[in-house]
Amino acid sequence: MLKIINIILIFFFIPITIEYKVGYIFLIPTILFYLKKDFKNIYYIYIPILLSTILFSFKNSLTILFILGSITGYYFLINHFKKRKYKFLKYEILINAGTIFLLNIISYLFITKINFFIFFFCSLVSSMLYIYFEKLLDKLIHDASNKQTILYLDFIISIISVIGALKINILNINLGLLLSAFFSMYFSKSYKNIFSPVFGTVALLIGYGIFKIPEFMFVPIISGLYLVDNMFIMLVTNILLVFSVFIPNSIYDTSNLLGLMGITIVFEILNTYLIESKKYNHEVTEQIYEKIQNSTSTEILNFALFLDKFSNTFKNPKEYNERLSDGIKTIVQTHCINCPKSKECFELHKTDLYHIFKDILLSKEDYKETNPKFNSYCNKISSIEQTSKLLDKNFSKINPKENLNNNTLIAQINALSNTIKKYVLDINSKKELSYYELMLLKQALSEYGFDITYYEIVKQYEDDFLITIGIKNKQFDDIKNIIETISKSYILKELSVILYKEENKNIYINILPKIKIDITYGFGSLTAEELDICGDNYLVKEMKNGRFISAISDGMGKGYRAFYESDMTLKLIEDIIKLNISSDTALEILNTFYSVQDYLEQYATLDFLEINRYEKVANFYKMGATTSYVFKKNGNLVKIINKNLPFGIDDEVDMYSYQLESGDLILMSSDGIFENIVNVDDFEDFINNIKNYPPQRIVYEILNYTISHKIKAKDDMSVIALKIQNAA
Repeated sequence: MLKIINIILIFFFIPITIEYKVGYIFLIPTILFYLKKDFKNIYYIYIPILLSTILFSFKNSLTILFILGSITGYYFLINHFKKRKYKFLKYEILINAGTIFLLNIISYLFITKINFFIFFFCSLVSSMLYIYFEKLLDKLIHDASNKQTILYLDFIISIISVIGALKINILNINLGLLLSAFFSMYFSKSYKNIFSPVFGTVALLIGYGIFKIPEFMFVPIISGLYLVDNMFIMLVTNILLVFSVFIPNSIYDTSNLLGLMGITIVFEILNTYLIESKKYNHEVTEQIYEKIQNSTSTEILNFALFLDKFSNTFKNPKEYNERLSDGIKTIVQTHCINCPKSKECFELHKTDLYHIFKDILLSKEDYKETNPKFNSYCNKISSIEQTSKLLDKNFSKINPKENLNNNTLIAQINALSNTIKKYVLDINSKKELSYYELMLLKQALSEYGFDITYYEIVKQYEDDFLITIGIKNKQFDDIKNIIETISKSYILKELSVILYKEENKNIYINILPKIKIDITYGFGSLTAEELDICGDNYLVKEMKNGRFISAISDGMGKGYRAFYESDMTLKLIEDIIKLNISSDTALEILNTFYSVQDYLEQYATLDFLEINRYEKVANFYKMGATTSYVFKKNGNLVKIINKNLPFGIDDEVDMYSYQLESGDLILMSSDGIFENIVNVDDFEDFINNIKNYPPQRIVYEILNYTISHKIKAKDDMSVIALKIQNAA
């Protein structure tokens, strides 16, 4: 609020500087500068100017109206040119300075008894003053954390307004004296450095040295006293002033001293009740934030430990689900991991493997009849059967119905406990940006002149931050570079400013790490000929934080059931990825939940890709999925091969990282595409020939190629094509 009061005071007194026979050399550049900084300042500029003119300089009212009208018209004209993006606006500061010089020269026609050559020189000074203001503003944008830049602006403009106020006496009280005291207290409270008494000293030199007003000797004293942050300073100041009143043969004017006493009281009222945002201590703020965060994490972990104790209290010594899961993992590790046919086997049988191994462990007599293809394909089936018998001779006697409800509950509680632990560990393992600095960023944007209507710190990790800001009555193209430059002063990281949405008169922007690559994409799918619905589902989405995800899921079986399972998987993926955790942790958590739904026996493959556009890295997560391809610009080919079973069967979620380059083409597909083509080499050559097409056309060409060439079996087909280019 004090900022607004300062602007009102400044523009009430600056017009009076015309009484020094120098014209409007201070008024014109200051008006244009404040309007250009934020047009909403027009209310705090024009009304005080008009009021001051009526009260103290009515004879100049026509000139003032001409100047105000000319500056307003010029402001809208420049904005019109900006919207059309005229090239000459790169010299906008010089054009503005020239306009200020011209307006000053024109105002000479309305002013009498002024030497033209002196006036001409003063007009040049006026233009140079505006250029200096703009240079200070530019410095403020590039180093918003440097408070001295704001101080220089406030200092110069305050001195000019004091010079104007010195011309006015009301009830024998000099308003220049009161204004000097007000700004001295303001600088002392706001900046608390050497510039506060410097202002008081400069005011003393002008008020006492030039205008011979002895009471100005109190201004630097007031400035020094108010540097001390103590509620009794006003009382001490007034005692000093009262004492000066009663000094015998005092050189001080009683009216001015009483005026100084009154202004200290007024300032304290404003300082106490009207400041919108008070300063807060950096260390205290960080300590409070860190304490709350640590306390919350501890409480969550304690709750997870309680769940562990609860499940351990009620679970059976050897429950059905745990033994079954351990048995399947033992079979996979003993016979499948080192098998030369493992890759092909995982791709051919995928979700069937879980049910096959489960039937073997339970010694079901009909498992060979229900899975004849696997029985003839696997050359280790006998050793797998033998391992199953060695694991537990009595496994076949276990009744899966017995204590099933209790076991289900225990498994779910354990999964919930593990999920909570993973979540807390992920949150606490990341280094955060300073919350205090991010709040100072909001303050800096407001001080610059932006009307901030919304400010949310969505993420504040050093390598993954997201701040959403709503700003009123601004065009994104006009403020993008300013927001970006100011933000760098506080975040101290390379960053990007992106338009999120426009709503009524507000624009909402996202501040996030520097985006280095752009992604164009295409996608499509076809159902197996005999079915009406595709069992595959895909997801392609640019996240709010600038990252990019794409995924394909193939449900167990075909038709609606497969569609439901893959659709549910991708919806859960999309929801959990939005949390403030890494994709690794998110997928591990989801995999944990899937692992406890043995009782539903629903599974789906997952081929998930997250592209970090800040680091130009692609992270592939494959759970029973088919091979992904990266076709390089130079003709090379990289294959990302699956090594895992579907969701909920393997404990671990493996990630494959790949450093992206401009020109890369990434292809993801379900097993109905790449793994279904008879001649893979010809297919790869075909893609190399079409890789320069737009992504959506590449998708259409691949689907068309697949259905028009010989394939191994009719199956659902889905494909996603992603093209990588360096960001503009």
